[in-house]
Amino acid sequence: MSIRPIVLLCTFILFSQILLADNLCPNALPEDKMIKAVDLRSEMGPLRDQDSIGWCYGFTSADLLTHYLYKTRAIEVIRPDRNADYRSGKFAVSAVGISTFFNRMMKGDYLKGVVAKDSNELAIKYKKNVVAESGLIVEALNIAKKSGFCFEKDLPSENFGYVQDSRCAQKGKCNLDEMLKIVFDETDVKTCNSLLKIQKLFPSLTARTINTILLFTEKENAINRLAATACKKRFSSSFFQKDQPVIKNETLNDPKNPKFNSKYQSRTPLELLETADEALDKGTPAGIIYFAGFLLNPDEKKSSPHASSLVGKRFNPKTCEVEYILRNSWGNSCDIYNVENPNYAKCTNDTRSLANAEIIYAKMHACREANPPIARNPNVLCDSSSGYAYVKKSDLLKNIYGTTYIKEK
Repeated sequence: MSIRPIVLLCTFILFSQILLADNLCPNALPEDKMIKAVDLRSEMGPLRDQDSIGWCYGFTSADLLTHYLYKTRAIEVIRPDRNADYRSGKFAVSAVGISTFFNRMMKGDYLKGVVAKDSNELAIKYKKNVVAESGLIVEALNIAKKSGFCFEKDLPSENFGYVQDSRCAQKGKCNLDEMLKIVFDETDVKTCNSLLKIQKLFPSLTARTINTILLFTEKENAINRLAATACKKRFSSSFFQKDQPVIKNETLNDPKNPKFNSKYQSRTPLELLETADEALDKGTPAGIIYFAGFLLNPDEKKSSPHASSLVGKRFNPKTCEVEYILRNSWGNSCDIYNVENPNYAKCTNDTRSLANAEIIYAKMHACREANPPIARNPNVLCDSSSGYAYVKKSDLLKNIYGTTYIKEK
């Protein structure tokens, strides 16, 4: 087939889509109907699950950096001795690596009142404060430029969460296995069993190395030290000396937080999505910070901040709206977007006093079986074959407050 018939065919398809949208969606904005469809899912690595640890900013930053490296530095980094590229599970940028490097640089803000506490207080009272569970994508990326990054093969990010995680019950297991108790509540030499459990999270470290780190490191810094040692062969700041990633970051104008506005370029919600469109139109994923409660409940008015990547967009004539393809860090199943049965929440609260992780998983899993989730928010369409979700532009406009992307050549 010659080039001209192909061009004519593409033009016919485009105008057919526009006419279909006009007929079915007369009230939709013309610019929405004409939006350029983008789908970058095939250029991203496997979806990962952050479990309950609040490192969504690290997972999103790792997504953006992985794609940037794949598109701009692949030949330089994928050497003959490497048989995989950045998009594979092994050679994607480690989200835990980025998050723990961020922890180390920002620890002054979250370790106040934690240092010099005994192991029992660290394990019980302060267990939510020993790692920074919130952060900005742009700051995490800037720290990665200085501190370096490593791959998932050296520091895997899957299932790096605490034992009180509802998704553990959904999956039937979690690999962390009482990490807090092992790291913070034991003072003697670790048993072989506990060291093997930790080694699942740090496969590049020997049991002897892990034991040495835990014996000679302050407990509040143990996880950061383990991660830094696992990433010892990481790509350091010198990797970016000749080609520094240029990061574009914008945030919602917040009258209540003038210092924040002065530090980052402030925008309206529509301008934040236009920045995401700018990135997607160039074939680049965009990280967003937003209130994600609407993903689970259409009536959710307030929720905790969350970070995810936008990897595509389209106009859907069935919904008459622009929809964005959301790459989340909640695993590769659509089940997570279901609304939890209220009875299941009661079971979750009842298990928090239990000490043994295996008993917690068993009880929570049995409770979920007895109280199945309610059907997910109908406004969030999920692709069951991939776990990616389609979210409406109108929902994002109500909830977005930050957009970040790395400029790619």
